[in-house]
Amino acid sequence: METHPLNGTWELDLKASEPIDEILEAQGVGWAKRKVISGLAITETITITPNNVTINKQTSVKNVRDELPLNTEQEVDDDVAGKVKQIVTADGGKLKIHLKSIKGSTEVVNTRSLLDDGRVLLEIHFTDKDKGKELIRKRYYNRK
Repeated sequence: METHPLNGTWELDLKASEPIDEILEAQGVGWAKRKVISGLAITETITITPNNVTINKQTSVKNVRDELPLNTEQEVDDDVAGKVKQIVTADGGKLKIHLKSIKGSTEVVNTRSLLDDGRVLLEIHFTDKDKGKELIRKRYYNRK
């Protein structure tokens, strides 16, 4: 079995990354929590297998282990987005986590891909169809 190119441990490069405060605000996250989340140093360990994705996120505030089945829609309670339908795919060297609000009109698609320079690009694409709002932010991770 071939190893997925995103497997490994990655550290967020806050200086190279775009701020996510506006996306968090659009999701209804309060000011204090937005400031904490926006400034967190994050280390992620990603393991992608044929049926599953495991993402271990380590921060100074909280450590989270997400075990996500591939290609299976499920309802989850996301820390930021609330109750959502989630589907995770890993195709063509990319890892995509699609979150769609159960009650509202918002969607967030987080797409990770390996860049030519060896960094991981996390592109966060937020859409609120009711408000006609669309935001895209890029965050960069370096291999640890």
